[in-house]
Amino acid sequence: MNLSAPAVHERIKRLRRDGFIRATVAKLDGAKLGRPLLAFVHVETTSWAVTRQPLLLRDFVDVEEIHTVTGESAMLLKIRTRDTQSLEACLSAFHLS
Repeated sequence: MNLSAPAVHERIKRLRRDGFIRATVAKLDGAKLGRPLLAFVHVETTSWAVTRQPLLLRDFVDVEEIHTVTGESAMLLKIRTRDTQSLEACLSAFHLS
């Protein structure tokens, strides 16, 4: 399909308007941000009341994403830090280590 730039732009505009494209995101380079260490942390909890507490972690700069998951852990945190010492400090601040 050989579409002109204006045709592609109009198609994308229409897909956004109709809800097919929900967001446009930037993929960041962790090393250039000074945070090359990426960690996924499983959080095990015993009840939803306990699970709500980690949701407060979204305000921490090192926490990129928080996902609820099924299985043995209740949540999965995506954390990006400078190094393993920063990760340990982050986990200690969360009381998750």
